[in-house]
Amino acid sequence: MSHLIERLKKELEEAKRRLEEHFGHHRRVRQFICVIINKTKYIPMGNIVIPMPQAGQPAMSTPLVAVLDDAESLQQIPGSVATLVSVTSDNPLVAVPDSNGNALPVGPGTCNFTEVNSWAYTDEDDQLPVTGKIESSTIGITVTSGPEQVVQQLSAGTPVPAGTPTAGTFTAGQTS
Repeated sequence: MSHLIERLKKELEEAKRRLEEHFGHHRRVRQFICVIINKTKYIPMGNIVIPMPQAGQPAMSTPLVAVLDDAESLQQIPGSVATLVSVTSDNPLVAVPDSNGNALPVGPGTCNFTEVNSWAYTDEDDQLPVTGKIESSTIGITVTSGPEQVVQQLSAGTPVPAGTPTAGTFTAGQTS
């Protein structure tokens, strides 16, 4: 059994070497949409929440900032430059891209924005320039209205021992 494992490891290493020879060795990258709060970039884990302007106030667009990160370390690729290809909304009744590609609220609800960019950067492994790398990201947007302008969002907490599975809907104190 150990001979088989060793042989498979060698075959896998050889296949990887041939792929790198054929396609070049470039790190895997991934585009993320960020929001900037107090000059710090954050990757949202849920929908970006945008309030509708109050009566008599001008509409304000929310910039969506794309960054190119190393897909393994999640560190931003230094010197990476994006050229915007397109921004689309799947629900123009909620938000649309403005002329700068920012999210412009139209009405309350949720939608998804997809941003496509062409990236240029220097690969850290071989120090060769990479140009025309197309990446896309989709981010959920929730537009709120009314005096409270609040929205519930779910996030993952600290793992806990699993409870008994329920069939259907979970309601606090009962199952159905």
